[in-house]
This record gives sequence, structure tokens and C-alpha cells, in this order.
Amino acid sequence: ASPASSNAFADQEMELRPVLLTLFLCALWGGLGPSIKLSLQGMPPVALAGWRFLTGLLCLLFWCRVNRLTWWLPKKHHKALVGFALIFVTQISLLNLGTSLTSSNHSVVFLSTNPVFVALIAHFLIPNDRLHSWKVGGLLLAFVGICVIFLDGGHVPAGNPLVGDLLVLSSGFLLGVIQVYSKYLVRDLNAYQVIVWE
Repeated sequence: ASPASSNAFADQEMELRPVLLTLFLCALWGGLGPSIKLSLQGMPPVALAGWRFLTGLLCLLFWCRVNRLTWWLPKKHHKALVGFALIFVTQISLLNLGTSLTSSNHSVVFLSTNPVFVALIAHFLIPNDRLHSWKVGGLLLAFVGICVIFLDGGHVPAGNPLVGDLLVLSSGFLLGVIQVYSKYLVRDLNAYQVIVWE
């Protein structure tokens, strides 16, 4: 990769406030599986995804309006973002459908495999983001953790857990694709434009 293309993907050092906010969001992420499982008691998986998209979109448009942020895009970007949105819709639908068939803890664990997929995909597609010994060691440790939690003390969740696990794992893979895809998009767009179209 050329220096120019490498600089386009250069990481920025995080200050304390963003780090704390990220840790807070990670803590909330742990409640995603149980909250989806609870919501699915009164709503089918695809409908739940639709309401999630609608609620998120309205909140984002309101935020952009209040802060006078541009979210509309020139026509040349529409094709890339439509593809991005379709991947995201598929990812959320697989997550909700899979969670309806397996346990909430399995759902969180398999969805949390996405950093593994991000690291593997980024190694081939993003300059300056190659795998090295520390990353490989971290990925192996994460994989061991996934295997331990997956054993679940011998408990087999009700429903069709194997199918549900595979669907959520597929959702985790697509989430990894989304994160790498967004890394490319934010080179030319602001984060709010990407999220609104997502």
C-alpha cells in the first residue's frame, strides 16, 4: 500500500474520556442478548429489527438536526451505502432470529466473536493493521474463552440452539465485515452520515 493509502487508515490515540465512554458502551453491550431475548417474547425477530432501526434513525436525525450536522449524501456515495445498509439489516435479522432459537448468553458470546473476524479481515484489507504475535495470542485467548462459555456447564438451551448459535455466529461475522467496511467509508464521510444510512 502507498503511504497515502496507509495514512488514510491511520489510528488516532484515544484520550481518557473516549476510553471511559467505550468501556461504558462495552458494559451495555453485555446486556444486548438478554434484552433481545426479552423483547422477542412480544415481537417477532424481523419486526424487532425494524423497530430498532426506526427508533435509532429518528434519534440520529434529531441529533443531526440539533447539532446542524449534514447527513444527506451526494449521489455518488449512494451505491456503497445501500450495500452497507443491506449487510447491516441482514446482520441484525440474523442476530434476532438466532437469539430467538438459543440462549441469551450464547447469543452474546457468539456475537462477540466479531473482533476475531475484524482482525482476520483487516489483516488482508486494511494497511497498517496486520496480524502479529500479540494479536494472534489475544485472538487465541478469546477463542478459548468462547469455547469455555459455550460449554455452558452442560446446559442445553431450549429451542433449536445449534441453528440459533450458527445464525448468531454468522451475525458476528457480518458485524466484523461492517466494522471493516465502515473503516473505508469514514475516509470520505463523517460518522453520522455512515450511521444514518446504516
